[in-house]
Amino acid sequence: GRRGGGGLARAAEAAGTLRRIAHRLGGIASARISVPLPQLDEETEALLHRVLAAICTRLEAWLSFYESPGCLSGRAALTRAAAHSGDEIAQPLELFGRRLEADGFARLAGWTLAQRRQLLAELQSLRRLEVLMVELDRYIASVPGAAPSPALSVSLQTSNP
Repeated sequence: GRRGGGGLARAAEAAGTLRRIAHRLGGIASARISVPLPQLDEETEALLHRVLAAICTRLEAWLSFYESPGCLSGRAALTRAAAHSGDEIAQPLELFGRRLEADGFARLAGWTLAQRRQLLAELQSLRRLEVLMVELDRYIASVPGAAPSPALSVSLQTSNP
């Protein structure tokens, strides 16, 4: 409607970020199917699962928000975004990376070159996902209640005499 014009650009940005997140997660899953990885030690695996769980929890929280009756409230969206802590993903990711890199990647010493390459690519994708999740929070929280863009306001005023 007349009031949603500014939200359109923000919705497009959020959709693009969601697409990039889906692409990264899909790439990780596809690579895991193509080249199965050996189990890491229990603590390192637990950190990886914490990172992935935090990403899923954040995405599910936004889905829940947009399925709720208050999904058009800009204030509620900003409150939801503020409730998300970057540390939920950053902290276990940092620890996961440190554990992999410890002692010159000693945990991966018995792995094939393809397996090591894949896990390091996965680590890089997870680091990018951390950034994309922050972007997503910013974009998706600004969609509800956004003021219309000036260009849309002008076109609406001239088209409705």
